[in-house]
Amino acid sequence: MSKKLNRFQKRSINEFINDQEKDLDEMQQHIYDMIILYRLTNEEVGSLLTSVMLRVMSNDKNKPKLEEMGLTKFNLSVDVVSEIQKILTKSYVVKLDAEGKVKDK
Repeated sequence: MSKKLNRFQKRSINEFINDQEKDLDEMQQHIYDMIILYRLTNEEVGSLLTSVMLRVMSNDKNKPKLEEMGLTKFNLSVDVVSEIQKILTKSYVVKLDAEGKVKDK
């Protein structure tokens, strides 16, 4: 398969992505199912989730946000990633209503 996509393929992929709703509950269930399937320990789950967050934060699109905090992808430690993740989680939780759904803006 060719690594280059033509404009029609790109448009189809972008349309598919834009049509998908982010169902965090469904994503959470898939992740949980994989954790159970692979019989991961709490320590392994913590490590896995932290390493995923590290990869996300190290993505080039997040470079400006890291620079705002005086960070680069090269000086992200487990402690820094964990602290940022804690802040982001708390920020997200306050946006939820009593049923756990994001409140309308």
